[in-house]
Amino acid sequence: MPTTETAMTKIWLPPTSVHSEANTSMANEAVTRNGCQPGYKILFTTCIRLYSRRNSYWGAREACEMEGATLAMPKTQELDLALRNLVHTEGNNLSFWFGLKDNNYFRLRKRQWKWEDGSALGNYQGWIPGGPDNRRWTHRTRLCVHYWSGRTGYPMWNDRRCSCRHSFICQTLLA
Repeated sequence: MPTTETAMTKIWLPPTSVHSEANTSMANEAVTRNGCQPGYKILFTTCIRLYSRRNSYWGAREACEMEGATLAMPKTQELDLALRNLVHTEGNNLSFWFGLKDNNYFRLRKRQWKWEDGSALGNYQGWIPGGPDNRRWTHRTRLCVHYWSGRTGYPMWNDRRCSCRHSFICQTLLA
């Protein structure tokens, strides 16, 4: 089974793939038996689905909500590293929105990052080196966060205008 080493833990990374809207019924049944709705895969204690289609942050959030899900919230190092691995290996290193946005966009240097569930960004953060890059954005620019491989060759958190179109990751609880 594939694993990745971190400074503190060994993490099992299950094999998965980017999903299109069309899945085979046999695959859907197998995933459903595992406690996730059709099209989703188990990743730790949550169900995850990568969408290759591109949307604004708001469109991605709406697409997830239509399935009873939210944009993924990688609040822990384990989940973040597992999602990065999926984006890198199965998502072709595309840019993927996840559920973190700035709630204080009227103040240029006083960004207030919040998860989709309303909780504040905690101690664990996976920004690209030098990120978030508040200086390049003007005030009143709404910023959201996506996985981006541009500077490092491996997906890391990057702040971006929410209106930009990227692939996205939905997350829901195990049934």
